[in-house]
Amino acid sequence: MKTVEVPKWTQDSTYEAQALGLGDLTPVAIILVVAVVAVALGAYILQQIGTNLPANSAAQNVTTKGSAALSQFAGWFVIIVIVVAAAIIIGLLIRSFYGGSASGGRRV
Repeated sequence: MKTVEVPKWTQDSTYEAQALGLGDLTPVAIILVVAVVAVALGAYILQQIGTNLPANSAAQNVTTKGSAALSQFAGWFVIIVIVVAAAIIIGLLIRSFYGGSASGGRRV
């Protein structure tokens, strides 16, 4: 019979999984705002560069496709926000039902 080594972090009694809570709302919101601004700025820059390039050139095709890709990616932000909100709500439910921790009430 083979012996399997268990990772050390699973044996550590101080390790505990953390659920998202209200305290995580501000950092997550800041990350989302920065991501939206970066995508919007990138799309704007690509659009401006593309309009100043010769028509039907390889460079214009690349900037047009890049701008279209960023526009399609921007459509996912609604889903990302919903998933983050759901994770925070689930984290709050877990903490309320399991005594304040995500691991079934075991406090370290």
